[in-house]
Amino acid sequence: MNRHTIPLGRILGIPIGLDYSWFLIFGLITWTMAVGYYPAEFKNWPAVQYWIMGAATAIMLFVSVLLHELGHSTVAMSYKIRVRSITLLIFGGISRIEAEPPSATAQFWISIAGPAVSFALAGLFFLLQPVSRMLRRYWPWVNIWSISTSCWACSI
Repeated sequence: MNRHTIPLGRILGIPIGLDYSWFLIFGLITWTMAVGYYPAEFKNWPAVQYWIMGAATAIMLFVSVLLHELGHSTVAMSYKIRVRSITLLIFGGISRIEAEPPSATAQFWISIAGPAVSFALAGLFFLLQPVSRMLRRYWPWVNIWSISTSCWACSI
């Protein structure tokens, strides 16, 4: 972790951090959802509920990104590669692993693990759509979006 990262704790022994840039996207997602999506989808909610749900949506997006990165990290650890940290950033997350994978096969499985987690979450939310109107249009697509943003961040 560096001085621009807020430590959040450890999961599976991996230090989890939050880059300060995260607050910008957190604010933008919260605002967008609170003034756009939720008022259009749920017309009878009080204004404060739109803002609470907007903030919850932003947090859940980053929980999805964290789970995506944990997918990469757990598979890397199964190949005996130490994961130094996971950092959540403005456009996704980065898993910092200590060494190159031992083979192309290992690299493939480590690379595919994150998107597999995101697809699984998208599928879960899609299956839960009949249970909740909130899941109908937004949550399955959040995880599909997290694949592209997290994997973009993985490549830098």
